[in-house]
Amino acid sequence: GVCRPLFVGPAHELSGTRSFQQLLSRRSMSCPTARTAAAFAFASVAASTLASVGRSSPLGLPLITGYLVAGAAAGPYVLGMLTHDDCTSLADLINNDAMGFIGFSAGTKFLLSDMEGTIQPTLVLLTALVLVTYGLVGSCFYFAAPYLPLTAGQTPEVQLATSMVIACLAVARSPSSAIALITELGARGAFTTMTLSLTVLTDVIVVVLFAVTMLLVHAIVGDGGGGQPGWVVLASFAAQIAVSVLIGVVLGYAMDWTVRMTAALHAKFRLHGGGSMASTGDRRSISERVACPAAVVLSIQVAIVLAESMLMQLTGFGIFESEQWEEKTWGGTFHQPLIISMVAGFTVANYTPSRLEFLRILHDSSEVIYIAFFTLTGASLQLDVLLVQAPTALFLFALRA
Repeated sequence: GVCRPLFVGPAHELSGTRSFQQLLSRRSMSCPTARTAAAFAFASVAASTLASVGRSSPLGLPLITGYLVAGAAAGPYVLGMLTHDDCTSLADLINNDAMGFIGFSAGTKFLLSDMEGTIQPTLVLLTALVLVTYGLVGSCFYFAAPYLPLTAGQTPEVQLATSMVIACLAVARSPSSAIALITELGARGAFTTMTLSLTVLTDVIVVVLFAVTMLLVHAIVGDGGGGQPGWVVLASFAAQIAVSVLIGVVLGYAMDWTVRMTAALHAKFRLHGGGSMASTGDRRSISERVACPAAVVLSIQVAIVLAESMLMQLTGFGIFESEQWEEKTWGGTFHQPLIISMVAGFTVANYTPSRLEFLRILHDSSEVIYIAFFTLTGASLQLDVLLVQAPTALFLFALRA
């Protein structure tokens, strides 16, 4: 198969921001080798251990901090367990799998019961967040541009254009990090829903903001554009959102049917006193009719849990992989995979009776997925570029903080 390079952070997480990715080059890589898989498995185990130590330390660090640090240590710039090619070959499989799962999980956080009375405050905060971040980062970066390594030798026009693009990117947030922290802390309620709403809606707004920013950048630099007109980008994105919402609703009800089927299997093969199984169709334990050791029952239960997790991950992976297939086949996409997965999760959580079972499946699968995703993210950090651009990075970090 062919795998694509790793794109992490907001520009990859909301597929509507594909405009960002078009600024980057792509190259084909072979899928992971046995050596790559073994090295990554070792790095993931180390990341899990380090994260647990950091979590139990007096600092109480989030688990994803340990995953990122361990991944960076295993990457090509420190220990070299994972090379650039290793990270690239792993990216397609792990990112598509994780992003679909994260989308399902994000959708379940939007409970209608928690959203009552929070829509207006959310929109006010969203507007303030976008305007303040864009204005503050853009203006401060422009005034500091002559002293930063990234823009020190550029003309004032290029410095202004760069400042506007940087400001636009600074507005974006990371849904994957937000979901990981919410899951780790078990947070829920109106404040959690508002926070996640701001995170996701901000990335939607960034698409519009980026289109407008690029129009202004082309006018300032004077290169005449060269891409699609801004209104075409916005209209295409709106159409993709509409299609994605429709597909997400249908997928949500399909997943509800699947979850109810697996829940019935759980009820059918359930451990009871004496190590027997009970059937929902017969209140007598199966041990009264058929001798069945507890080990067999436990094996069946584990198999059902693994099958649920695999089915969930394969569904999310297929959503994101289909986008890649559309890009290769037709040169563009007709849906936004993260929107589909989020709407599917939202539909299951709010309009079906399978919410609790769905949350159980997500919870059972979350730890392994987060370890793999954030460990790979840490290993893929280009520390050489970060060191060269450290003053610029620290300056932007201070502005956003």
